[in-house]
Amino acid sequence: MKASFDKNSSNLDSTEKFSKNPEPVINASLLLTLLVTKRKVCIFEVATDQDEESRTAFRGEHIEAARLIFFANLSHSGVPVHPLQFQRYAKNLGIDTDCHVVLYDRGQNVWASYAYWIFRLFGHEKASILNGGFPEWKRLQTRPNSSYRTEAGPGPYVERIGNFRASWKTEFIMTFDDVVTNFDTKEYDVIDAQTRE
Repeated sequence: MKASFDKNSSNLDSTEKFSKNPEPVINASLLLTLLVTKRKVCIFEVATDQDEESRTAFRGEHIEAARLIFFANLSHSGVPVHPLQFQRYAKNLGIDTDCHVVLYDRGQNVWASYAYWIFRLFGHEKASILNGGFPEWKRLQTRPNSSYRTEAGPGPYVERIGNFRASWKTEFIMTFDDVVTNFDTKEYDVIDAQTRE
């Protein structure tokens, strides 16, 4: 596996390009490549709004080197926390500005998507959602000689405070008036993400 990542490899070139300008969604094989080639990646499983259930599931099994990020530290009743509160939380998780943050959840996608939006809203440029989340990682783990590892326990200990600095990015917010204006301009697609009920 190591030989395929030499300096002349197109895999390495595309990995470096991706690391500088990550797409919103990352597939498991590219995440594995970033991990194997020791890129600066911070992996987080995003908890649901049920903290204890999420903590139990995470301690039972999670992607190797992942840490648990709690929804309650991102939002209060659907409203983003204050930027300085998020900055303190991110720094305490060891997140640096240049760390590629990869977020996943247990397959619902809503939790990882919300966390992705929060990271972008508060100015973290290098963030991605793991395509398929934990179920996809587990599916790939069943392959013979798989490198898609999981582990049990609380996750790695944060050894130092990160250097992430939060800023408010207004381009990630639409006000009620913006949505109403959009009915006429049709500049943006509006998607209702609620359940059918």
